[in-house]
Amino acid sequence: MAGVVDVARFILSARRRKNLRTTPDMLQGLLYICQGWMLVARDCPLFPEVILADKRGPIVREIETQMNSLRRECLVSEEDGNEAAGLTTVERMLVERVLRIYEDCSGEKPSLGESWPSTETVQIISHDSILYYFSQLDADAGVEKSMPRPYLADISVRSFLSENDYEQLEEYMRSA
Repeated sequence: MAGVVDVARFILSARRRKNLRTTPDMLQGLLYICQGWMLVARDCPLFPEVILADKRGPIVREIETQMNSLRRECLVSEEDGNEAAGLTTVERMLVERVLRIYEDCSGEKPSLGESWPSTETVQIISHDSILYYFSQLDADAGVEKSMPRPYLADISVRSFLSENDYEQLEEYMRSA
């Protein structure tokens, strides 16, 4: 399992190669989104560090305190080709897919499916809460979503039905 710093370094390097600016809030949001889709796909976290619900959005304290040094490191790691150190092939694939569909990330606060704290109170977002929210996004393909979904079927430990398979199964269940 990767650490959050490894994932952040990979995200910063990948976005830098495409000349995309990454604000601290964008990075925090992308980490939250990657964590959510990894929980859906593999039923395990991408990184073990805690995500907190802050009035600004999701935050990982370890990243908040290291953001400037991570930016400097991503310049060096890009040159030596080591920006993916610490990530498995599956982890890298998932993060790349998230980055591809969230390339135009404008830094807006991702939803948790419930209201974020409006005060200075910071609360831990449990893996179960994240999994529940992202599973709901994945389960209801007929509803327009504000959050796009990456393709997960080839890296998932879960079974996914195509829309066509779902319709056939639904038809079968009605006729039975």
